[in-house]
Amino acid sequence: MAIIKPNNNTLSSITALPTGVGGKVLQVVQTVKTDIFQRSSSTDFADITGVSVSITPSATSSKILLTFDADVSSDRTTGSPTFPYFKLTKAVGGGSASDVTGAVGDSRGSSIRAWCSGGSQYGSNVEIVAEHTHGQYLDSPSTTSALVYQVQVRSTDGTATIGGSDSTSDSNRVSTPTVLTAMEIGA
Repeated sequence: MAIIKPNNNTLSSITALPTGVGGKVLQVVQTVKTDIFQRSSSTDFADITGVSVSITPSATSSKILLTFDADVSSDRTTGSPTFPYFKLTKAVGGGSASDVTGAVGDSRGSSIRAWCSGGSQYGSNVEIVAEHTHGQYLDSPSTTSALVYQVQVRSTDGTATIGGSDSTSDSNRVSTPTVLTAMEIGA
């Protein structure tokens, strides 16, 4: 049986993939929040405590793939729907955080620009039901400085509970982790 020698090199002399081979996952950083976070009705986005990741790209050509998963429920004390919205921010090299521009929808009329939404919840059992939300974005930071990505939430017309059911009164309720993952993808 013949031994295949890529590019006429011995197997022991190959130390890296050939140039032009990209898409390799270089590092993965993940934050898991197991307790709840609540945000009352407001016109402002606020950081979700404990839902941020810090990652330092190894090359300026790297991309960062971010995924966010959470279960969201609402209170029913206001008698109207609760609308939770999520946004992604980024701080570069210890600087101030700003919105990740590509990770929000276009401006349309009075709509709120956000990364993802927990959906509206209304009815007699909204404090029981936890609705899943997911956000994903491939960022091109073009830096090797430390990056801190943070998820923020805004809720209108009521309190949003991130991390499961608003109510915990019986076994129909649920508690779930909130997860933010950052993966460095080589170019």
